[in-house]
Amino acid sequence: MLDKNRRRLLEKVLPEGIVVSRKWLENTLHLQKHAIDNLVKSEYLKSVHKGYYVRGMFLHSWQAMVYALQHYMQTDLVVGGINALQLQDEYLPCYEVIPVQLYGETTLPSWLKTIGVLHRFTKYSSRAVYDEFDAATTAMLTTLYTWREELQPLRISCKEKAFLEFLLHVSDEQSFKQAVTICQQMNVSSMEKWQLLLEKCVNVKIKRLFLWLVSQYQPTWLDHLDLSKVYLGSGNRVIIKNGRLDTTYHITVPK
Repeated sequence: MLDKNRRRLLEKVLPEGIVVSRKWLENTLHLQKHAIDNLVKSEYLKSVHKGYYVRGMFLHSWQAMVYALQHYMQTDLVVGGINALQLQDEYLPCYEVIPVQLYGETTLPSWLKTIGVLHRFTKYSSRAVYDEFDAATTAMLTTLYTWREELQPLRISCKEKAFLEFLLHVSDEQSFKQAVTICQQMNVSSMEKWQLLLEKCVNVKIKRLFLWLVSQYQPTWLDHLDLSKVYLGSGNRVIIKNGRLDTTYHITVPK
């Protein structure tokens, strides 16, 4: 039997509806296997996948699942791209963008598939966009988003980082128009961040597209960027198929 004090502690540290792992229960609450099994038998905990449990009614919101991934499973995944921009009011369509874009190196766990929500997330390797950041830089490029007052915030990409992540997916006129809208509406907060991100970005297409957008819609930003430190590669890059070639940044843009 789980003593009352241990049960109270479980209720205090584990919100209802949030998925946790057996490993977390063992390491944090020092519960042994038989104690966890008894909690499941008594229906105090429900098994959602082998080795994963939830207290009370499972929360189906993507925020609850990201909260579990970040705070109970200690993954490096952060909300990025268009979703991070939405959460910071930089780009607000009238609908919630699904799947939610997550950036990091941790593989999405199998319990997401078991409970039928894996389709709500798309995971991208951070290395597809940037060289590896040190811990201090990672913290600087991360923003905290409060989704429930009583719980710890979610980690999301700062708006500068999120915008470059969004540009990774620009491939047609519709997404190009979205990029233009975001660039026009974005209030720059830190040219230091833009400089750092451009220097660390490994994707030439992203950097050239960013500079083209800035030259058109935020030209004063260019005065604060040292492009001699930004590698832009050589040759042309196709962004819009059958578009016109911009001869400054050598990318195809809408005609």
